[in-house]
This record gives sequence, structure tokens and C-alpha cells, in this order.
Amino acid sequence: MKKQTALHLESGVEVPRIGVMAAFCCNYQGDIAPTQVISTLEDGLAIAEEAGADIKYFSLADTMGWAIAGAEGRPYPRSRRLWGRFFRRLQPQ
Repeated sequence: MKKQTALHLESGVEVPRIGVMAAFCCNYQGDIAPTQVISTLEDGLAIAEEAGADIKYFSLADTMGWAIAGAEGRPYPRSRRLWGRFFRRLQPQ
């Protein structure tokens, strides 16, 4: 991700977001522990800081379509406590 972030910034492409795909479950790993999501966000913030990217928000995705009622909030409590300013709720359309 370091190279991609640097390339975007060098080309004048803003990098405002850190996205974690399969933040809940994975076809290969099964359930994803909230600590894994936190670690991934920490890594992303370190890369962004090193590159000079201005991160404005995070996105946690259920790219595998496995999230079930009640499970989708698991990574949120600690990550919201640590970086609440980066989270925003999507409004239903």
C-alpha cells in the first residue's frame, strides 16, 4: 500500500480514506477478529502519515456478504473510541 499511496499523491490524487475489505468475515479465514481490523487500520494510518496523506474517513466493508445481524458492529466499538472522527454513517437512499 505504501507504493500505491505514494503514487496517488505524486499524481495529485487525494487519498482521503482507509478501507478494510472483508472486515467481518472472509471466505478463506472465516470470522475476522476485531483486533485484526484495528491492526489493519493502525497500519493504514501509519502508511498515510508516512506518505503525507490526509485521511478523512474509514470504511469497513462486508465484501463477502457474510455479516449477520449483531455481528456487523463487532469491530466498531474500539475503533470508534480510537478514531471516532474517521467514521461516518451512510444514510439509506
